[in-house]
Amino acid sequence: MFSACERGLGTCWVGLGTNIQNPKIREQIRMPKDYRIVARVVVGYPRNIPDKPEAREAKILKVIS
Repeated sequence: MFSACERGLGTCWVGLGTNIQNPKIREQIRMPKDYRIVARVVVGYPRNIPDKPEAREAKILKVIS
C-alpha cells in the first residue's frame, strides 16, 4: 500500500478476503494451495486525496493495575 501511494495510487484494505474459498478464483490468480488470503487490497487512481485528519488526544477508558 505504501508503494502504491508513492506511485500516486490509492488503496483500500478489504478485510473480507479471508472469505474467498472459491477454487476457480484461486486457480485464476495462480495461488498455491498452501497459501491463504488474508485481505484484498483494491488499487486505483483516486479522484482526490483527502486532507490528513487532525490527531486526537487519546482517552483513557480504564486503568488496570
